[in-house]
Amino acid sequence: MSRVIDRDTPLSDEDRAYLEERGRHGLISQIDRRTGAAGAQNAVPPEGPAPAAEADGMSEDEWNEYVDGLSVDELKAELRERSLSTSGNKEELQQRLLQA
Repeated sequence: MSRVIDRDTPLSDEDRAYLEERGRHGLISQIDRRTGAAGAQNAVPPEGPAPAAEADGMSEDEWNEYVDGLSVDELKAELRERSLSTSGNKEELQQRLLQA
C-alpha cells in the first residue's frame, strides 16, 4: 500500500514511521530541512527554497531522491549556490545538479 506524503509540511509521527520502515531516511531529512522540523539540520523557513544540499551522509539513492523532490525554484537556488547555470527545463536542472 502506498501513501502520499506532503513534502511541504512537517511529517506526522505516522508518516515519519512509514518512511523509516521503508528506509527513506534521505526523504525524511529533505522534508525536515525544507519544513524546519524540530532538530532538523540546515532547517530553512518555509517561505524560501532550501539551501545547497549537502550530499555527505546521504547515499547516492537518497541524493537522487532529494534532487527529484525539488521544485524548479529550489533546483535553481541549489545551482546558484554552486555557481552553475540555471537555464533549462526541470529535467536539465536536475541532471546538472546531480552531476555537480
